Amino acid sequence: MAKKVLGIASIVASSALEPFYTWVAKDEAAELVAAGLIEVNDQLPDPKKKGNVAARPTEAGKAKAAELQASGFGAPAATSAPAEKPTFDLQSDVAIPAITGRGRGPGESIYPFDKMAVGQSFFVAKESKKLASTVSSANARYSEPVLENGAPKMKLNRKQVSVPVTKFTKQFIVRGVTENGVIGSRIWRKA
Repeated sequence: MAKKVLGIASIVASSALEPFYTWVAKDEAAELVAAGLIEVNDQLPDPKKKGNVAARPTEAGKAKAAELQASGFGAPAATSAPAEKPTFDLQSDVAIPAITGRGRGPGESIYPFDKMAVGQSFFVAKESKKLASTVSSANARYSEPVLENGAPKMKLNRKQVSVPVTKFTKQFIVRGVTENGVIGSRIWRKA
């Protein structure tokens, strides 16, 4: 039992901070409960699935841990104080800086989607998988909602969320190609 009683100092130190309990082996817990040093909650599931029980010290357990610590045995008591909440100086009328982005102006693309006529294409030395989202974004940028009785026509998407039906004003596709020995992709304006 002496070893188990020395463990009370560790239990007190471990449960001093949130969540204010610790995990203890059932056999050790039984002896400490019998001695009145801890109380257990065997309804909490052990996250490590080792068959341990949630335990916290009783007032008698805390006193025993302090006694052991004063005599030079056991773990030191937890000394961490809760961190102070930061304070913030609220200010009004501070201008929001302009978006710097990647050096392009709003709506500018490194690809010439806005300049392409139907049937035109260009080559990019990247895999088509890496350009798929770029082409999808361009298709979305050049689409508009379908109107029905003056209001956008709606449909359910795959997630069963109502979204507007759109039609392309320009449509682009991307395909993987190899040109002059370079593996890449070609993007066409289809419509």
